[in-house]
Amino acid sequence: MNDFDRQLEEAFGRDAIRRDAPLAPLTTLRVGGPAERFLELRGAAPLRRAAQLAADAGVAVTVLGGGSNVLVADGGVRGLVVRVPGGDVRAVTPSHLGTGDP
Repeated sequence: MNDFDRQLEEAFGRDAIRRDAPLAPLTTLRVGGPAERFLELRGAAPLRRAAQLAADAGVAVTVLGGGSNVLVADGGVRGLVVRVPGGDVRAVTPSHLGTGDP
């Protein structure tokens, strides 16, 4: 386990992080490969924390909402996939990561 994986576990709990998690069941078309790392979060603060940890580790983040209009490659998604079901997701600049500002 690398430092990034340890930090994710410390921040969100061991059971929250899934490796090689199937993404097909989370999309409307039900096709595609797995997420290298998968985390389901609710709320802006946990999403900011995950994004900051990933940025610090140089790990790509893919945000998955409801799964419609998404086609996942058969090879899956490298890095961290964060699913934010039913939440309010907005783009932020890197300078906003880790702050309480939107």
